[in-house]
Amino acid sequence: MVYFTGDTHGEFSRFSNKVLSNMGITPTKDDVFIICGDFGGIWDDSAHEHYWLKWLLDKPFTVAFVDGNHENFDRLNALPVTEKWGGKVHKVQERCYHLMRNQFYTIQGYTMFTFGGARSHDISGGIVQEVYKDERGIKMAKLYFPYGSPLGFQNSVCRYSELPHMAVRFDHKSWWKEEMPSEEELAELRRILQSGTIDVDFIVTHCAATNIANRVTRYRSDSDKLSEIFRFVELSPQSLKYKMWCFGHYHTDTKIGNKMCFYNKVVSAEALIDKECTL
Repeated sequence: MVYFTGDTHGEFSRFSNKVLSNMGITPTKDDVFIICGDFGGIWDDSAHEHYWLKWLLDKPFTVAFVDGNHENFDRLNALPVTEKWGGKVHKVQERCYHLMRNQFYTIQGYTMFTFGGARSHDISGGIVQEVYKDERGIKMAKLYFPYGSPLGFQNSVCRYSELPHMAVRFDHKSWWKEEMPSEEELAELRRILQSGTIDVDFIVTHCAATNIANRVTRYRSDSDKLSEIFRFVELSPQSLKYKMWCFGHYHTDTKIGNKMCFYNKVVSAEALIDKECTL
């Protein structure tokens, strides 16, 4: 059986026997649980991380995930690439795989197209690029704004002591520019979309098309290159046909037609395809 769920952020207790049992799921060695981004299990090489990876390794089932915007891309992209389910994957460990961007897979008979990544919206204070002491010996932080500043400037400097009161993350420590696809990845995505009619059971991403994100979050979401391409896909079914589009990112469990935003729920592919899943 194939199951889908949402952001885990490096904590996987929803896959415990007790929690799954409460959802009516008895996991087996043949099951594959797909996380719709923000896996977070490859993060800071901490004891917490090692505990949960060992915990997953002791489970009989397989975990697979698309990348989200809270991933350590330095470590993730350094993992060995191998072939599985008909596409390229990063192997984290036995029975744990990263489903890479622009890939097609067939998992337990279900066909899927995957494209991870998303723009972070919790960095309005900027990205800390450098920490230093000024001529007065005061610890300072240099920030930049990868998607533009609400105040209109691209670079800023503040006292390091002010950071706890700001929505900031640290470059290559808690934020990576690879959260958004490269121009090469976007070009490949466009090529796939223009190559003809492609028919899959599932599209699996982290973020959604801009128009769908607006409905999920109930406010106007900032559009970006990726969400606008997804919007084109969502509005142009002739370019990529699908039965269900699964995504995470918005920390809610919401179903809109044949789009499913996942957070804590775990739902089988069978239920989604048979339209048995209602929220």
